[in-house]
Amino acid sequence: MHTLILASTSPYRRQLLERFDLEFETVAPEVTEGHLDGELPVDRAARLSIAKALAIVCFIALGLAVIFVAFLYAACSGHMGM
Repeated sequence: MHTLILASTSPYRRQLLERFDLEFETVAPEVTEGHLDGELPVDRAARLSIAKALAIVCFIALGLAVIFVAFLYAACSGHMGM
């Protein structure tokens, strides 16, 4: 059986998964979430989601896990908040 891994230390995301009564582990992907000059919010979300998944890809390579990763953002008039 594969382990579900939440690639986030967000209490909110942990609570969301707990609502489904799933067994899972939480792993901190250790990704710097800095903004790149000229980067659009949607591009930042995609870049950080991929970086988080790649940071813990060894679990997938060993066939030990299914990984859930996400990055939430909100943008208004080109300004981004988390």
